[in-house]
Amino acid sequence: MGVLVSSKKSRGGTGFQIALGFFLSFIFILFFTMTRTFAEAGSLSPLLAAWLPNSVFGAISLGMYKFVPR
Repeated sequence: MGVLVSSKKSRGGTGFQIALGFFLSFIFILFFTMTRTFAEAGSLSPLLAAWLPNSVFGAISLGMYKFVPR
């Protein structure tokens, strides 16, 4: 996902790509922390909690790869 965000060239500079990268990282960490909390509370399987953020962001990355212009 980081490669897809950073590979897009723009005339306005790289500020938007850097901000988007930080935003996506923050969302991933937040999602990972949420699933870990649910696993520690016992309401979510630890295996599912470990793989759910990776799977969701992997699917988002594949979607970005398909639809983001190169």
